Amino acid sequence: MSQEGSNVFLTFDGGQSWQETNNSGVSRLIADGGFVDAKIGFLSFGTINPEAPELYVTQDGGNTWKQATVNIPSEYDKIFVQSETPFIEDDHLAVFVNQGPNGDYKGGLVKGKFISTDKGNTWTFSMEVSPDEANK
Repeated sequence: MSQEGSNVFLTFDGGQSWQETNNSGVSRLIADGGFVDAKIGFLSFGTINPEAPELYVTQDGGNTWKQATVNIPSEYDKIFVQSETPFIEDDHLAVFVNQGPNGDYKGGLVKGKFISTDKGNTWTFSMEVSPDEANK
């Protein structure tokens, strides 16, 4: 089985209480996810043989979700396939996209780093990242 229902909950008091947000509407298995601030959050889908990143973004605290555009250069097509949780870096967002469970490019541990300047709607390739560099 490779589908599941998922709900997103937010806490604003360190986990004492939780508030449910709207469902993303996607029923694939969640690979990763989280919020970078109170409004902007991400869900990454695809754990079984992913062929491309499937990253969803909310910019309104989980009220609405939409699929982000991850622009994979052709030389990395079907190599960088699974988004991790984005993070704030300087004046933009960054995300590592790994090779999923079956990756074997350069030993399967190299990740692609992607940058977004529009709060996570679109992502552009920045560089290859070694496992040591990817431990933020």
